Amino acid sequence: MLATCSLEPKAVTTMELFENEDTILEATLSLYPKSNYFLVSVSKTHITLKPAKANHRQRDSCVNDEKSINRIHLADVIGCDCAKGRKESDCQAYLSVYAYPHVKKFASKKTARKRQVTSFAFGAGKDFQENYATALHWKAVLCNLIQNNEITKCEALLPSLKPPAALNCLVLVNPFSGPGNALQIFQQRIVPILAEAGIRYHLRITEYAGHAKEITRTLKLDDWSGILIVSGDGLIFEVINGLMTRDDWEKAIKLPIGALPGGSGNALCCSLLYRANEPYLDSCILHASFTIAKHRISPMDLVAVDLSSGERLYSFLSVGWGIIADADIESEKFRSLGNARFTIGAVIRILDLRKYRGRLSYLPADGASFLVKRSDTYDSREPHITSDDQKNQSCKSCEHSTSTSITDRRTSHRNEKDTQIKDETKKQNSDCKDSIVKTPTFNDESATADQNLGGVNLANDAQKVETSLLVPLKDPVPATWTTIEDDFVVLCALYQTHIAQDLIAAANSKLDDGLIHLIFMRGNVSRVRLVKLFNAMQSGEPFPDDPLIDSIKVHAFRLEPLTPNGTLTVDGEIVSYGPIQAQVLPSLARVMTLRAKD
Repeated sequence: MLATCSLEPKAVTTMELFENEDTILEATLSLYPKSNYFLVSVSKTHITLKPAKANHRQRDSCVNDEKSINRIHLADVIGCDCAKGRKESDCQAYLSVYAYPHVKKFASKKTARKRQVTSFAFGAGKDFQENYATALHWKAVLCNLIQNNEITKCEALLPSLKPPAALNCLVLVNPFSGPGNALQIFQQRIVPILAEAGIRYHLRITEYAGHAKEITRTLKLDDWSGILIVSGDGLIFEVINGLMTRDDWEKAIKLPIGALPGGSGNALCCSLLYRANEPYLDSCILHASFTIAKHRISPMDLVAVDLSSGERLYSFLSVGWGIIADADIESEKFRSLGNARFTIGAVIRILDLRKYRGRLSYLPADGASFLVKRSDTYDSREPHITSDDQKNQSCKSCEHSTSTSITDRRTSHRNEKDTQIKDETKKQNSDCKDSIVKTPTFNDESATADQNLGGVNLANDAQKVETSLLVPLKDPVPATWTTIEDDFVVLCALYQTHIAQDLIAAANSKLDDGLIHLIFMRGNVSRVRLVKLFNAMQSGEPFPDDPLIDSIKVHAFRLEPLTPNGTLTVDGEIVSYGPIQAQVLPSLARVMTLRAKD
């Protein structure tokens, strides 16, 4: 929808502006290319378009029929931008508003976000510069409202009002994650939305296992508003553990992380969308990109995991043993199939069922003396870019010059990959193809540990976070813990809702509830019961009412495998097999996500 301001709109006085206490800005506009007039008003939550009688620009000429009133919810808006017309003789300045409202899908009760652009033209001034200044002022007001910045009516009238500082994100892409199209996804589907949101970015393509961890270890934190990860969950695991090995880990781990689906699992991305009631099975890339563009920040629990090798890992997703870990690791050969690899792996393992003997100990959450300590207060936006120097630093920017025409702008975002990334990534991509199959050469002991186990070596002082609930693995667990020794088929410790894109295992899990959801199934289980379990996980329904399926909320646990051979995974990454223990670290990390709609 394209709207244009009439060439001679009536100026809105301060008294008129304050007639409606919710209105911040107001002007009479006409929809382009029609000549019908609309009274367009901006409040803290909406842009409202009320039809007005032709050739009348007075407030009382508006039609107050509710059905004819159009509203753009600012909660659906990710950004706005100014431009000039294509013709040199056009003295109007244009303001485009980019929104992604939920639209009902055809022949379905489900909804999905759909791109809608509304462009307003300002032509009441004597020349383009005056009209452009008015358009920039509207942009400043809208951008502040989009980012939930408090703005008063008096501030909205000030010509000196500036838009919020531009966000600047580091983008990490693993071009061989999952089916191998993560780079293409970023260039073609994510870049346009970042452009509309005015988010600057710098692209880094990972070249080998552990590369993202190396990058985050030496990252200059104050240069970035967050890290966007276009990959599966493995790259997120690297980034988190890289941040936690830094000397300034307490500050580093607060750098917001944005998860964009580029792998085969995408569990964190889907968990974040699921909690926010956003679609994630259909148009997952669009909805995840919208979430990133809104740049709302929430705290997220991490879990400290101690291995028998003496290593400390920091986990955001799960610890797995039994059929889930086996299916995850053994289905690597089907990686090109994307998310379907997990279903195939599970079917194979159910047909050839294995049982594992083990001792499971845990500290139940109910009645436990452990107090969940929240971390420091946080800003839901937490931008790191504040100075003009940082805003103007050399990076891959999605900004466009003011000379871009209104019609060219509608397609220029979609061609961003040709003009913005292609030159930089051409060499990197070719290098990446070669290096991905090579064994990287590391000179230090910790890098070797990263390559083999994805772990954080204690030589790097990674065990700085206090874990008061855990005792050394060689010592018995405290008497307040519960211990079970049995045969197990499934054992999974979860702190997200999903373990894969279409597998929900802990639907009631919250980002920062300070809980680990311990789910396990005993050894005397039939294949039919296992099929029911996986069906329930895929549908998002509660677990079947079965005495062999246990789901317990805990603050800490220890697993001691008694079967000599098996597979243990942390966030889908294979780790050394042996005793393992973990404790939740409440609200330690930060992620970009929309708030859950309770």
